[in-house]
Amino acid sequence: MKFLFDPTIRFLEKAASYRVARQEVVASNLANAETPGYVAKEVPFETFLSRMESGSSIAPVATSPRHIGAVQGAINVPPPVENEGDAARVDGNNVILEKEMTKLAENNVGYLTDLQLVSKKLRMIRYAIDESTRQ
Repeated sequence: MKFLFDPTIRFLEKAASYRVARQEVVASNLANAETPGYVAKEVPFETFLSRMESGSSIAPVATSPRHIGAVQGAINVPPPVENEGDAARVDGNNVILEKEMTKLAENNVGYLTDLQLVSKKLRMIRYAIDESTRQ
């Protein structure tokens, strides 16, 4: 079955994994918006992209023991780094709610786009299979 999934689908799978990891980091930032001394984190896209170009793989995440082909708890996305660019408040926290909510919305749109592209690609494969069985 591996031959059915071209580099486009594999890239979109990896991009979706990146978006899941980024969602977790942004959600953590929002949850800690009032925690004194908390420094906002980010999953650097540039590092993810360089891993993609070098051929590093991203393992799918198994959130249930019944998932097939996934490594339990594994994901090879760059680790989050502290975002020191934003000025900290008096309590040392540098989370800006508006900025994090924007990241959340942007990430959501990207994730949905990735899923739509995978769906369209799989529909094309299904169409090709259906057409070959009709002949």
